[in-house]
Amino acid sequence: MRKLLFFILSIVSINLFAQKAKVNSAKYALETGDVKGAKKLIDEAIANPEGALMAKAWMTKGDVYTAIYTTQVLFTTFPTALFDAEEAYKKGHDLEEKKKDEYSPKLTDLSGFLRTEGANLFDKKMHDEAFKYLAESSNLNKWMMEKGLAKDFDTIVAIYAGHAAYYAKKPNLAIPFYEEVIYKYNTDDESPYSILIDLYNDMGAKDKSFELTQKARTKFPNNKEFAIAEINHYLETGETDNVISKIKSSIELDPNNHTFYFVLGSAYDNIKKSLDEKIKSETDVSKATDLKKASENNYTLAKEAYKKAISIKPDYNDAYFNMGAMVYNEAIILNKKMNDEKNMKLYNAMIPQRDALYQEALPYLEKSYELNPNDRATIQALKEMYARMGMDEKYEKMPK
Repeated sequence: MRKLLFFILSIVSINLFAQKAKVNSAKYALETGDVKGAKKLIDEAIANPEGALMAKAWMTKGDVYTAIYTTQVLFTTFPTALFDAEEAYKKGHDLEEKKKDEYSPKLTDLSGFLRTEGANLFDKKMHDEAFKYLAESSNLNKWMMEKGLAKDFDTIVAIYAGHAAYYAKKPNLAIPFYEEVIYKYNTDDESPYSILIDLYNDMGAKDKSFELTQKARTKFPNNKEFAIAEINHYLETGETDNVISKIKSSIELDPNNHTFYFVLGSAYDNIKKSLDEKIKSETDVSKATDLKKASENNYTLAKEAYKKAISIKPDYNDAYFNMGAMVYNEAIILNKKMNDEKNMKLYNAMIPQRDALYQEALPYLEKSYELNPNDRATIQALKEMYARMGMDEKYEKMPK
């Protein structure tokens, strides 16, 4: 019996020695640039039950499979190499957690390789594949923090994991990444806020959308997109007095902030549009008249606000464009009314009104085009105005 036990132990010892030898051979092959040979040796060692219990074997497998990516040797044949390397390093770490100093740099590099590959795929607009790498890089980063192998959370890779999922039209995968960087890590990047607000709206989660909008407004007070989102919420809920009051309060605190006046102009502009829609369906003449007066008043107030924003910041493109577009839209509305008018006397009476609106809008849109010559909306509006006003020379100079 003792001889049999000794024989069995001898076999185990020989087997263990053999696997150690294979691991060492794999390491040597990797050091000499033989990635293919190293992979064959380490796979054989790991496939053996004795080898699978060796932390050194798993660490070596992590090194070999990382090299498959970094050298691109066999990477097309084994495209999951980085994910396999991550699994190997984690298993090795779990077998010898005391050696954190050895695993930390390897896993940090691996997280970086996952991030780089994800970024490359993202740039190629391969968003589904990009998400897999970016999400894994972020998840590995969190695992390392839990294990004491990393101190800081990489918000950038988490944000881009969200972006990749968003552009891949997988909002359910994007939302957790955006929520994490916003609510847990308070990111200074505006893009997760913007996209998540839209995603909440798409889901019908209006309360969550508005709550996040208010959070964004507090964190980014000069961001016009968030300010307008807040305005739209108040307009949808009929709280127009509330939104105007909030903007005016902001102006009182910072009277030289051009963004606040732009947002005020946008609020009046949107209120006017809302009133104009109500006028279309109002059958009571008296009420329709009151609505028209209110619309005209908001139109005047919007122009004053946009002009104030421009006076504070003379190169403020958004204000020039909104001012010009608002007036131009009035000309379009009047032109449509003219086309429907059968009485030529009334038609002719409206011509100077429409042309005056064109003349009023023109300098603002031209200035907007000067500040941003690539904006298609500005280009289209100017081309239509030049055509209608017979300004052929200017029309021909506009981009096609």
